[in-house]
Amino acid sequence: MVPRRESRPHRWATRFILLAVLCYLAVRLYQVGCGRSDQESRRTALVTRNIAALKDPNANLRMHAALALGTNRDPRAVEPLLAALKDPDANVRDAATRALGKIGAPAVEPLIAALKDPDTGVQGMATSALRETGAPAVEPLIAALKDANANVREHAADALGVIRDSRAVEPLIASLKDPEAGVRVRAAQGLGWITDSRAVEPLIVSLRDTDSNVQVCASSALGSIGAPAVERLIAALEDSDAGFRRRAAEALGSIEDRRAVGFLLTALKKPDLSVVAGACRFFIGRGEPGSEKVLIEALDEYGTKEMAQALLNCGNPELKAAAQKWTSAKGYYTIPELRRFGPVRWGNQGK
Repeated sequence: MVPRRESRPHRWATRFILLAVLCYLAVRLYQVGCGRSDQESRRTALVTRNIAALKDPNANLRMHAALALGTNRDPRAVEPLLAALKDPDANVRDAATRALGKIGAPAVEPLIAALKDPDTGVQGMATSALRETGAPAVEPLIAALKDANANVREHAADALGVIRDSRAVEPLIASLKDPEAGVRVRAAQGLGWITDSRAVEPLIVSLRDTDSNVQVCASSALGSIGAPAVERLIAALEDSDAGFRRRAAEALGSIEDRRAVGFLLTALKKPDLSVVAGACRFFIGRGEPGSEKVLIEALDEYGTKEMAQALLNCGNPELKAAAQKWTSAKGYYTIPELRRFGPVRWGNQGK
């Protein structure tokens, strides 16, 4: 059977519809292109206007212009915002720093320069901006760890820890020997956030640091690193330095590794009061019968506000009374109970 051929009028109708569709699509593409062009023109005009406003006599207007440029995230704003970092008004400098942080990688070097700003608020904002920038800021921040300005070194160590890039591990380890305690504190904190096992031995050494804040941060960092630090911390429990044993026990107790339990319980039976004081939260969680007496002795010998706080909130009446007596004897303000923050409760972590 021979197929029927399409009639001439029908063929012309089909072609007309196809042509109409193509024309419609062409018009829409033109409109979209014009819309994008208009949008880009408006964006350019807005950026240009805000850049000009950075030189306005009104400091409030300069501040808002800087913030707007950060929202736009336009690379054309980098140079004008760099100039704004030298504005006489700290609020404008703060806003420019915030804006540069949103723009990202092109602004890293200026942000590091802003760490030297005389205003601490601007320094803090620059640090936050560098944290947000992430990986592109790592190498410049590592270089900043050797800056002559201790403030810059401290903020650089802080930012590197938050970024958590493994490239920063060795430089932060080196910063554990910085002459400024503030830098050493930030370096220890940063290594705790990165949790790289290469930091274990250097942090163990920092448990003997001359600054107590560095010791605390090193102990906390070792606790965060966890299992890779356990064997070295267990060995530290045999050291002759009571303060060193206390900090090692503090880290070990927070890891709660099965390998450590026997060593810590042995310290409770001896008793080694420095170890008991350091791992007091571990012992509170276990709630060993009769261990209250040793915990109280450890509080009297090696107690800190943090230990007293833990005993006060653990739910054991005997330890609570001892903690209240200790704080009173030390002349501290009464330490309130902080149940809402989930303190370690007596015996709630099992055996």
